[in-house]
This record gives sequence, structure tokens and C-alpha cells, in this order.
Amino acid sequence: MNRIYELIFLSMTLSVLIYAQDSLKSNITLMDSEEYSIIATVVKDSYLQKDTKWFILSNMTTTFECDPPANTGLNINGSSGMRTQDQSPQDVYNELASVLTGLTPELFLDLMSKSEASSTINKELPITIKQVIWGPSSSTKTLKEDGNPDFAIYHSRVGFNKDRSLALVYVASVNWKDRSKSYGGYAILKFENSIWKILAKYRKWSLM
Repeated sequence: MNRIYELIFLSMTLSVLIYAQDSLKSNITLMDSEEYSIIATVVKDSYLQKDTKWFILSNMTTTFECDPPANTGLNINGSSGMRTQDQSPQDVYNELASVLTGLTPELFLDLMSKSEASSTINKELPITIKQVIWGPSSSTKTLKEDGNPDFAIYHSRVGFNKDRSLALVYVASVNWKDRSKSYGGYAILKFENSIWKILAKYRKWSLM
């Protein structure tokens, strides 16, 4: 019965968010330091290799927008990969709830409210590996680094629960050296003993 009430609440709240899209887009806030730490945790866990030298970090966050997706440089069949073009927000929640232990409407709704439009990424992730923040909207149209990047990282804002003890985020990578390492998905993290730990991950798409 609790599951039924949860879905009814989510459906009603999603309807309000969708109706208020324009207002949400005008109130997009900048990422805070905790969001950067959470994304760094996922990148280190899922994408960094021992021989990684440097990578591109998209200068804009991914969104739920489709056809066209946000101008981040990532286009997975007309979307950022956070959802497919034929999926509604409710469809995405149902999919994630079936595979991500710990997902709640609160987490998903906070992520969705921050993912109606892109936010600017204005600093590197707290990782020792070299990063270059860049994207199609950058003032510099070409990279001036020596050699090719190992991959590019694209990510969403971070959704939190009320006390910010749980987080939900979408992170994706395009790897030009190894196509099998080009994929994107969602992760739930928990703040425990003063650090963020991954509780569950779900691969939403892969190029292989």
C-alpha cells in the first residue's frame, strides 16, 4: 500500500514540476562543493584507469531535455542519456526504482528539479588527474592540450534528500580509445563517516 501512495505522490508532484518548467529554468542554481565531491567519487569508481593522463570535463551539466538535448556535446539518440525520448519522468523513476536500492521520490524529484536546464561547471572535480573544462559553448573552440584526452565526462546536478545524507546523480563518459568504456548511468550515494560512498549503480546506456 505504501508503494501505491508513493507512486501517486510522485505522479502528482511530477505533474506540478512539468507544468512549472519555465519557472524552474529561470531559477537554476550553481553547483556547490558537495556536488563536485559526489561526482568525483563516481568518476573515480567507474571511469578512471591507472593509465589515465587527462580528460575533458563538460562545461555544462546534462539535463532531461530531448530533441535536442542540452548543448553539452553528448547526444545519445537525441538525449543526454538521462532518459530516452519516449520516456516520461514517471517512466524514468519506475525504471530506476526497480534497480537502485534506496531510491525515493524525494531524491528523484530533487534531481529532476535541477535538471530542467544546464548549470555551468566552473571548477574541476577534486581529483588529482588533470582535467580540462570544455564544451561546444566554450569561448575556445579547440583544445590546446598536448595529446588526446583519454575520455570526456558529462554529468548532471546532484539530487539530495532533505538532510543531504543521500544523493542521486547521473554520470556518463565517452571514451575514444575504448568504445566499451563509453556508457552512462545513475548512482545513489550515502554520506557516512564523513565521506560519500556509493550504495548502488545502474548503467542506463552503453555504446557496446
